[in-house]
Amino acid sequence: MTTIRRAARAVRRGGVVAFHEPAGHVSAHILPAVNLYVELEHCLSSVFNPMLPHRDVGGRLIAYFEEAGLPTPHLIWESVAGGHHSPLWRLLAMTYQSMLPQIERLRMVPADGGDPDTLADRLAAAAAAVRAQIVSKPQSCAWAVRS
Repeated sequence: MTTIRRAARAVRRGGVVAFHEPAGHVSAHILPAVNLYVELEHCLSSVFNPMLPHRDVGGRLIAYFEEAGLPTPHLIWESVAGGHHSPLWRLLAMTYQSMLPQIERLRMVPADGGDPDTLADRLAAAAAAVRAQIVSKPQSCAWAVRS
């Protein structure tokens, strides 16, 4: 909220204050379930929850804008969706790969993801096998005109 308050002070009257935040407190949706995805997502949440104590910022933008003295913002949520060709499978694999050092540093149990270099392909293959549809965590977009 401090950042929104600073932005509100820096913008002239009639100027727009806008923020785009992930709604980290909302899960992605996979139907039917892909077990490897579920395991990786659980592992990543275990790492991100203590590291990012305000993962719900995307769900609190109305309150934060109003507390910063701005009008109630316009708000939309956007998600990306797709099948087994979606880049979301590769994004999850890359996120997991990049977080492995942190997982090990925190002495957490890594997901049983097998070879990290083939993870994205295995996720996509598992999704194709069950004809899964993936919908990403939403991105929260809020904007208001400073009066």
